[in-house]
Amino acid sequence: MKSLIEYYYNIYISEIRLIEGIYHFIYNDAEYIFEKVNEDELEVKLDFIQYLQSKNKTFHTVIRNKKQELLTFDGENYNILLKVNLKNNRTINLNDIMQCSIQVSEDIDTNKWKKLWEEKIDNFEYYINYIQDKKEEDSEFYDYFIGLGEAAISYIELLDKRKTNYMDIQVITHKRINTKYTLYDLYNPLNIVIDHYTRDVAEYLKSAFFNNEKINIENIISNLKMSEYASMLLISRMLFPTFFFDIYELNSKDKVIKTKELINKMNKYEEYIYKIVLEIKKRTNVPTIKWLHH
Repeated sequence: MKSLIEYYYNIYISEIRLIEGIYHFIYNDAEYIFEKVNEDELEVKLDFIQYLQSKNKTFHTVIRNKKQELLTFDGENYNILLKVNLKNNRTINLNDIMQCSIQVSEDIDTNKWKKLWEEKIDNFEYYINYIQDKKEEDSEFYDYFIGLGEAAISYIELLDKRKTNYMDIQVITHKRINTKYTLYDLYNPLNIVIDHYTRDVAEYLKSAFFNNEKINIENIISNLKMSEYASMLLISRMLFPTFFFDIYELNSKDKVIKTKELINKMNKYEEYIYKIVLEIKKRTNVPTIKWLHH
């Protein structure tokens, strides 16, 4: 890969490191990342990435190759070269997430999330029908996670019925943020999606719980200063079990182990959501979810 980069970008690399599938190297005292990309997915993002860098220079800069192309083919995959503009790297916190939330559009459609969640559940139910004769371990718990997903959809439907006049803006968010994210991850334009800021907040809170990291829910909710609209979106997202749907896409061995770990934590997770709802209710009028309180 070193030779490929040197040839296509007319640079000399003294040392290159492969870290979790991504190549890192230093050139002219700047750090670079050479990363494999999905060509079809990136094509949709390219114009937006250019816009993004005009708004916030902290995001990694996309470097064109000597053919003035953004993507470089290595014989099997397409890759992109990114110049890192951050001086230091560390694990992120919620303040970092909010600072990264650049406004993009004022158009928000809650039906978008509802449709995506319904599709996720439908796909999983199709999967259940496919494996029903295989006696898959822990399959008796699948209805529980489907129920959580449907509860999230029901809660977001309450938001539509309220027809609140206040609607938050869409911002820069990330595919699936977590507490292990670094600043390098946060400002990598390949990780971004456009959504409501509660997408990242919810995934961060979920990750904190499942990684057994202690956080102060009262301080977090207080500092976020969420509208009723944002509060209900956050609760909906906390209910939707993205962590479970991620697991079932793993290979069978990891899936069984991780599902068992998840099942053992779900009572505590329900209590966790309930605490978040109670903290929100101290500040904003949102519907209570009574079944969460055991």
